[in-house]
Amino acid sequence: TVVEDGESETQFRTEPIPLRTVRPFMFDTVVLQKLVDDAGVDPADPEDVARALEERVDSMIMQARAQCAGDPTSARLPLIRLKVDYTGFSTINSQRFGQRVVS
Repeated sequence: TVVEDGESETQFRTEPIPLRTVRPFMFDTVVLQKLVDDAGVDPADPEDVARALEERVDSMIMQARAQCAGDPTSARLPLIRLKVDYTGFSTINSQRFGQRVVS
């Protein structure tokens, strides 16, 4: 349908809403081969890999909380994005892993 000049002015008014809080966002990349070499993670054991990745997510949450310390408006948990390079390894179930770290 065509919007007439008079309709666009009365029906489609927008009002900007200022943001009061911004949820912290943490992003990190993990190369599984480096995790195996540095932390001694067993690549054949998916639970060991998941445990090491869970530790990384926990440290990211702690970093985000430290950045927002003293700001009472940012009491919410941060958004976490952990990119994992599985080159040469079998993958773990990402949905199941995500449920383990959700609190």
